[in-house]
Order: sequence, then C-alpha cells, then structure tokens
Amino acid sequence: MFQQGIKIFYKLHLFIYFNVEQKYYRGNINGVNQQYHTPVGYHGLGLKVLDNGIYPNDGWLNEDTSDATWIVLFHSTYPQFVKKIIQEGFKAGNGQAYRACECRFGRGKVGTGVYFSNKIEKCQQFGDSIQVGDKFYRLIFQCRVNPKTVKSPKDREEYYICNNPKDARPYRILIQEYIKDKDKKN
Repeated sequence: MFQQGIKIFYKLHLFIYFNVEQKYYRGNINGVNQQYHTPVGYHGLGLKVLDNGIYPNDGWLNEDTSDATWIVLFHSTYPQFVKKIIQEGFKAGNGQAYRACECRFGRGKVGTGVYFSNKIEKCQQFGDSIQVGDKFYRLIFQCRVNPKTVKSPKDREEYYICNNPKDARPYRILIQEYIKDKDKKN
C-alpha cells in the first residue's frame, strides 16, 4: 500500500492525551465553534499537504476557530482506497443513507457526498482493517472539511456530508492496533 515511498508522509505523531476531558476547537459552523474530538489511542502519520503544493496554505489547517479554519472530521475507508484518496482525493461512495434528510445547519437537503464523523468511534464501525502478521490495524483519515459547505442530518448529528469532495482534505492517517475477535464489525 505504501510502496510509493515515504515522500507522502511528514512525520509520525503519537497521540497520548492525559486529560481526555479537555476540549479543543477547530473552525466554526454558522458562528458556533466546532469541537475537535482527539483520536486517543491512535498513531498518526502526517501527510505532506502544505510543503509540496497539494493544498494551498490559506488558513484551512489553522488551530483556531476563525472563519478560515476548516473543521476536523474523520473518515473510514478500505485499505485498497488509501493510496487513491491520498493521490486523487475523496469520491462519494454508494452508501448515501441520509441524502434526503434536512441539514441541521439550514443548508437544505444533505444530498450525495462523502461521509465523515466528528467522533472517531463512529468511524470504527465502517471501512476495514489491514492485517500485518497476526495483528490487525484500523486505518482512519483525519481530515479538514470546509465548514461553509459541510452538511449534517438533523437526526444524526455525528454524521457530516461533504457534497463537493474538494471541500475535504485528508492530512493524517490514523492507525490503531486492535483485537479483531472482540470487535463487532471487523
């Protein structure tokens, strides 16, 4: 999967939060600051997204709640799609369960798009794992999504839908080892 070389990665981050009750905020939607739920227990491989020209350095990756800062969301996928997402970006999948729902941000119908969640636990229910030897690992993208265009169903606030895939930017791959037999999905 990563035979292309290490050139796409920035550096390894180990997420260890001692105080999981501390709240972080990134970006805002309609003037309401958006909480960033930290990916506790995951290792993160930062993607080179600014210093190689993939995305402009226009504030989307800021660590504040300004209008320029895009919100932090997570996206599950299957291992065979990781390289394609890194190289070409996201594409809407077949599962469009909430396309007819009204958006809780007052933006009409949710419509067709790429699905995200603000909680990594929700993403653990989707996608698939990779096996290395006798160990299994989850792969989840940590992304920034344009708060001016993202939608979310009124009755499913943990889901976010991006109708235009260009309004979603992966910037880190999160990896977590887990015991496959103990999980419901994988």
